[in-house]
Amino acid sequence: MTREQRRQSDPNQYQQGDVWIERIPEIPAGAEKVKGATLAEGEGHHLHRFAVAADVELYVKDGMRFARVKKETVVEHVTRDGRQGEHDPITLPAGNYQFGQVIEYDYLSEMSREVVD
Repeated sequence: MTREQRRQSDPNQYQQGDVWIERIPEIPAGAEKVKGATLAEGEGHHLHRFAVAADVELYVKDGMRFARVKKETVVEHVTRDGRQGEHDPITLPAGNYQFGQVIEYDYLSEMSREVVD
């Protein structure tokens, strides 16, 4: 199943490279607000970030990361100097989201690891 097929099968889930994003009903109570608009930083010094920082609030609770998207916004994949990375931008509607690193599981070795692009 391709990413596009997965997105069509569940419109509340998104993926951009090694970052997954899932819409949730609400940000958990007690989550701590944090500064910034970056979802993840890749090995190749690319950033997965919200294009307009003012459109989003980021939170952390128990090691899990969350975002409150105030209005429809774009998640972009860019280099530190702002050039487009290898992943296309995705648009998220307003709402609450949980996000994190994609985990790959190898059933033969019975090991899991974070996917890094």
